[in-house]
Amino acid sequence: MKSFLFLSITMLFVNYGRSQFYPLRKIEERTMYSKILKEEKALLISKPNGYDYSDEKYFVVYVLDGNLNTHFTVGIAELLYQSGYPKLLIIGIPSTYRSRDLTPSAVEDTPTGGGADNFMDFVENELKPFINSNFRTHQYSVLVGHSFGGLFAVHVLDRNPDLFDGYVAITPTVVYDDRLLTKRLGKKFKSLKTMEKSFFFSVGHEPGAEGDAVFHLHETVFLKHAPKNLEWKFEYYPKENHSTTPLIATLDGLRFVFKDLVPDDKLVAEIGFEKTIAYYKNLEAKYSKKIKIPQRVLMNYGYSILDSDDTEEAFKVFEYYKNNYPEVPVGYDGLAILYQRKNATAKAIMYLKKLLEIDPGYEDAAIRLKRLEAKSGNDN
Repeated sequence: MKSFLFLSITMLFVNYGRSQFYPLRKIEERTMYSKILKEEKALLISKPNGYDYSDEKYFVVYVLDGNLNTHFTVGIAELLYQSGYPKLLIIGIPSTYRSRDLTPSAVEDTPTGGGADNFMDFVENELKPFINSNFRTHQYSVLVGHSFGGLFAVHVLDRNPDLFDGYVAITPTVVYDDRLLTKRLGKKFKSLKTMEKSFFFSVGHEPGAEGDAVFHLHETVFLKHAPKNLEWKFEYYPKENHSTTPLIATLDGLRFVFKDLVPDDKLVAEIGFEKTIAYYKNLEAKYSKKIKIPQRVLMNYGYSILDSDDTEEAFKVFEYYKNNYPEVPVGYDGLAILYQRKNATAKAIMYLKKLLEIDPGYEDAAIRLKRLEAKSGNDN
């Protein structure tokens, strides 16, 4: 039976991917004039697939240095969605004068620096209102920045943490101005009892002062003084350098920020399906958004218990799948298998026919249907 289920799952995804063409996400170029920055500001905007056919509001990820980092972030967002994470609206912010906009102070090597507060004002009072008024956005938003962009993310966490709900600071240049932001953030953390935010930061193989400063931030500020309820994680990538770290760190950072939306398969198996439903109901309160159990979670758990004696649990999983994802064949496939085992041939045939309406190319289901119809005819 296990080999049959493996074939079923494999064929399901091969055919589902073939019959449901998955379009390449587009990146739209927009401009807006900033009175605060006194310049025309370019934006790179990528809506998730299905945006134009739904009324859903989407979590927003703002990507600094967007001219370099937007494209691979869009790809990462799609891969995460295929793994059960939420659909994300990506907003890339190309840099105009990054040393001006992303640094907290002017120093000898960067005399034009010190515009981080001004840029933060632009993000809060012009950029986010512009995005929120032109796109269907959820209130939960994330900032992703690399190098000076990571420095800016630390700056915002210190100066205006409520501007974003999650932060991904990749190789933040916290060595800047004699580790000014490390000192400031350390003082802030000591004064706070709680901070309900998510903060991911990382560094690759960065020998010398820049890398040492990131480790120092981790060891002296986060390990010793992180406020209660601040969900944070530090990651070291010894095989990556300054230029290659953003790819893997963006993936890990977004996974961390949204980690509670995709629990480990072992957790679902341990607590059972009813408690899994309750788990996601609690998340709805956190995010102020209706949240369905992700397809990947349902598929992995549902197929894993098809060989067990807990038929009732399996029925609950695939009924939930069918009701919440009616355009996807997986729920119908699981129900057809379960009803076939109960010798409820008519219902098994009904669900196989529905599956084939969605995915006519699913050959294994067509073969099963033909056999059941022949059996049903012989029984009559």
